[in-house]
Amino acid sequence: MSTTRSDGDCTLPHYARGMCRNHYRQMATRGWIGPIRVRKPNGQARFWKGGYIYVTDPRNPSKTIPEHHLVMEQQLGRRLHQWENVHHKNGRVDDNFLNNLELWCKTQPAGQRIEDLLNWLASSYPSELRQLLS
Repeated sequence: MSTTRSDGDCTLPHYARGMCRNHYRQMATRGWIGPIRVRKPNGQARFWKGGYIYVTDPRNPSKTIPEHHLVMEQQLGRRLHQWENVHHKNGRVDDNFLNNLELWCKTQPAGQRIEDLLNWLASSYPSELRQLLS
């Protein structure tokens, strides 16, 4: 059951400044509002924890795992090894699409690659970028 849209319009009770508690917390901590779903269409629980999205582990329904780990495990067809880490290329830890994830075999350094940031900027803000460069 989806409770929100990306613009912050929400069916949950309002908490402060016209936003529900979840959206208010997102705006206060991140400065932007993203969608919050209480339950996915397949019935899987989905929630925010420390900025990351956690979901019910399909192999053990009594546990939760980070959604980006589940996406990478499904792509690889196996569980992640303890020395493996999933990196978000664009730095947004709630963007768990496969094209934004890459498998690392060590602890990640802080930040993002300049190339990844520039590619994201060019694809997300082409007109603003053209305006700045002219």
